[in-house]
This record gives sequence, structure tokens and C-alpha cells, in this order.
Amino acid sequence: MRKTVKFKRVFFVLILILIILPVSISCSKQQEKPSPKTNKDEIPTSLKGMVEDVENIFKEIEKIKEEKEKAAESKKEDKKKEDEKDKQQKDKKQDESKDKMGQSEKKSEEGKKETDIEEKIKKAWEAVNKVIVNVHKKWNDYELDVVKDGIREEDIRKFEEALDNLTISADVKNEINSLFNTNSVTLRLSNFLNMYKGNPDGEIEKLKYNIRQIHLYGEINEWAKAMDMSKYLEPIFERLSQKIKLDKKDEKLKEKLKASIQDLKSVIDKKNVELLKIKRDIALQNLDALKEAAK
Repeated sequence: MRKTVKFKRVFFVLILILIILPVSISCSKQQEKPSPKTNKDEIPTSLKGMVEDVENIFKEIEKIKEEKEKAAESKKEDKKKEDEKDKQQKDKKQDESKDKMGQSEKKSEEGKKETDIEEKIKKAWEAVNKVIVNVHKKWNDYELDVVKDGIREEDIRKFEEALDNLTISADVKNEINSLFNTNSVTLRLSNFLNMYKGNPDGEIEKLKYNIRQIHLYGEINEWAKAMDMSKYLEPIFERLSQKIKLDKKDEKLKEKLKASIQDLKSVIDKKNVELLKIKRDIALQNLDALKEAAK
């Protein structure tokens, strides 16, 4: 009987230990669990500065291009109206001196308008070239880090070549070449950014490069190249999705970007530059929103 009581007591104690021990271990683990740390390499300020400057350069050159195209279209319309007016006046008798005076005033106004546009474009190019000089200076600062950060010599050479090409094309004020060259600088910077672990910046810039390059190929009527470039969009998006960290409320931004990329791809075969630009701008806006949410 005593043995039975003793056995029951031992059995009871063992049961208590089995119940208490897991709870105790669990509480201990919760107390000892360290706060999550972000495993991100610091991107040098000089590199971030170059990325921002190159973004501004692209936007400003595109504005110059659009301003010139708008001016050329306006001039074409004015010429068309003038030709129609001249045709109507051929069968009418008018005071020649009055007619000549009106034509002289109109030409003077048109000349002033052209001069104002040319001056505006000239100043815009001067501003672009100043920013390009700043990129060269920031590159000189960043050169101190590139070897230390393990960036390949091939990537360094390609970046310097792209920056030199941009400098030359901007100096001679060639809009389309400058846009292509600016975009090439963006691509080369994306390779540098990818060296810093835990950051999505490299894939963001690479995706931006591809979206813009598709539109640029459309601008020069190279639709086969635009279509070929589009095959890289989804793989880059997938890599970006794996790297980028978002709050749950911002997850929909990824799906929105993905949808806009698919929309961009779907209009390439229509071979319409204006339509392609609309889809490009939407995709870039969604990419910017995603980047902002990830900060």
C-alpha cells in the first residue's frame, strides 16, 4: 500500500514537471528573443546623390525634347495658316502697303517667339550640363568606395564610359542620344547599388532602366528591340518583390506595379509612341510609389 502511494506521488510530480517545463521554456525564449534587426548594408551618400542627379537629368532632357517638338509643331501650324491666308488673298485686291505692314509685324512676333524658346532651351541645357558636372564630382567621391566595396572593374569601366557618352551628347545638345546615354548611366548605377545587401534600390533602378528603354526604342521606331527588352521586365520585378520589405497595407502597390508592367508590354505591338509613353509613365509612377513605401 505504501509503495502504491509513493508511486502515485512520484507520478504526480512527474506530470507537474512535464506541464510546467514547456511553459517555462516558452516564456524564457520569449524574454530572450532579440528584437528583429534589419540586415542592410549602408549605401554611400555619394552613390545616392548620383542616382538622384541622373534621375533629374533624364527628366530635364525629356522636357527639352518636348519643348522643341512643341515649338516645331506650332511653327508648322502657323506656316499652314499663313499659306491658307495667302491663297485666299490672291483673288482679292488689297492695299499693298497695309498688307506688307501686317506681314512685317507678324514676322517680328514670330521671330521674338522663336528667340524666346531658343533662349529657354539654351538655359535648360546649361542647367543639365551643370548637374552632369556634379555627377562627375560625386563619382570622384564614390571612387574611394568602389574597390573597398568589391565592385568589379568591368562595371566601373562601363559606368565611366556611359557617363562620358552622356557628357558628350549633352554638350552637343542631342536630345535623343542624351536620353539613351542617361538611361545607360542608370543601368550602370543599378549594378553598383546591387552590391549593398538588403537594399531593393538596385532592382528598382534596373526596372526603371528597362521601362524607359522600351519607350526610347519606340521613339526611334525600333519596335523589335522594344519587344525584346520587354522580356526582362517580369524577372526583374520578381527579384524586386523578393528584396523589398513593405507594410501589409502597402502590399497592393506591388500588384499595381505588376499590372502596369503588363499593360506596358501589351501595347508595344501597337507601335504607337504616345500610347507607349502613357503606359510608361504609369509604370514609373507606380515604381516611385513602391520605392517611397519601402523607405
